[in-house]
Amino acid sequence: MDQIIQVTGFIRQRGQLTLPDVIRQGAYWISVNSPVTLIRTKIDEIIIRPYSLKKTLSWEEFYERVKKIRAFKGGGKSVNLSKFIVKDRETHF
Repeated sequence: MDQIIQVTGFIRQRGQLTLPDVIRQGAYWISVNSPVTLIRTKIDEIIIRPYSLKKTLSWEEFYERVKKIRAFKGGGKSVNLSKFIVKDRETHF
């Protein structure tokens, strides 16, 4: 189980907070210039977590989006999606 540690820190100019050594020790994800996610849960509480690009995938939401895309009927001519993507990529460089 994770140990709860409470220490006092100070907010410096430009809102900078230096994390005390005792907090940084054992936190593998805390290093110089490491991105973090800040979550203000209450007016007097902030949670700091390692930034993660991973987003939980909701398969229900995914399939709903696929259904919407498949149900879309264009008003114009039929288009080959692969050719459209290739042409789009070629014109943006």
